[in-house]
Amino acid sequence: MRYKKWSFRVSILGFALVLVGLSINFYQSGKVAKSIAANILHTAANQTITLDRLFVERPELRPYFYDCKPLDDKDEKSAQVHAAAELMLDVFDVVADQSKNFAEYYERPEAWDNWITDMFATSPVLRSKLQQSSDWYDYKLQRLYEKGQIKGARGACK
Repeated sequence: MRYKKWSFRVSILGFALVLVGLSINFYQSGKVAKSIAANILHTAANQTITLDRLFVERPELRPYFYDCKPLDDKDEKSAQVHAAAELMLDVFDVVADQSKNFAEYYERPEAWDNWITDMFATSPVLRSKLQQSSDWYDYKLQRLYEKGQIKGARGACK
């Protein structure tokens, strides 16, 4: 009988320790999720700041992306504009993927989509660059390109 009492006490203690362990794991999982969210938001912010910095340092490139200015290959800024377009598309691809796969970490994930769509609507260079290299980018970016093309055709560049 004494053995059964000790065995029962040990079982209860073991069960309590399992509950404590599960509680600690649950707490740690919440901390890991917050850390992931912070990293995702930090990455998106850094990438958009990189683009902002590009246009602060090189304001002459801005019209090709924001003001519907077409690019002539004979333009002396052609190589710089193409490089900026590729950078922008790379950032868009990452941001579009993050806003899709980690939507719960963003307050308004659709705002990222709107930004990308608007940029496609106002930049013939971006549209052209994506068409030339479409197999480099994710399906979601392709869909946003199509929305931007439709928006541009409705008057964004008129």
